[in-house]
Amino acid sequence: MIINAFCNSANKYPIVFLSAGEEHNQETVIRPDGTSGFHQILFILEGRGTLRCNGESYALKKGCSFFTSVHTPVEYINEGGLVSAFLTVTGSAADELNDNFADNGFLFYKNTNTAKYLSAIKQIIYEYQKGADQGKLSSLAYSFYVDFFESAKNEEDDWLDEIAKYINKNFSKKITLAALSQHFCVSASTLCHSFKSRYGVPIFKYILEIRLRYARNLFITSNNIMVKDAALMCGFSDIVYFCKAYKKKFGKTPTEDKKGGLSN
Repeated sequence: MIINAFCNSANKYPIVFLSAGEEHNQETVIRPDGTSGFHQILFILEGRGTLRCNGESYALKKGCSFFTSVHTPVEYINEGGLVSAFLTVTGSAADELNDNFADNGFLFYKNTNTAKYLSAIKQIIYEYQKGADQGKLSSLAYSFYVDFFESAKNEEDDWLDEIAKYINKNFSKKITLAALSQHFCVSASTLCHSFKSRYGVPIFKYILEIRLRYARNLFITSNNIMVKDAALMCGFSDIVYFCKAYKKKFGKTPTEDKKGGLSN
């Protein structure tokens, strides 16, 4: 079911409810110029598809959700049985939420509690069909959007923790931004921005620090280990780069640390 509330209340309320859909057989949508009128949160309930936004592609499946702002170009393609639920709004409060939470007018999450949000959408549809005024619908829509963005932030913290755990477990292997983005279903720009905001350093500096600390620990615990072997064990393929990075970090080359013995 889809409902559309055609209203002229944009100046009266900070957020204005426009439309909602529950268990909607989602058609392919291509908006090269954005919606030019509304912000949207959409949830995938069943099926599969592909979402493209801001130069990135995302696999759509049950549990995924995404937000797009008014002028964000987006396309989502039904590749088999795609069923969605959505809520669209406009207004100054929606603009502020976009500015505070979204990354270039867009957010994507792969593990959303869709049952909770579907229930909330059904409640809004019920109130609309009962004849609720725009004031009540606005209040419900605002609560919905705030809850989504706050929950999304908590979810973001969860996936950032998972990325940090993944790095700590796999630092000795080759790690690329493309591989991390694909593995965790997040855009490269969102990953880099969010990771630095959370941990205070760029993601590859974080990886470098882990590798260097582990290398130094190898020298502490095994005096006979070769510098080349330690570098390879820590994920460095370029031994010269490893030695330069090591000296910059600890003030000594690996060989000097080995010879002098590490007392600190």
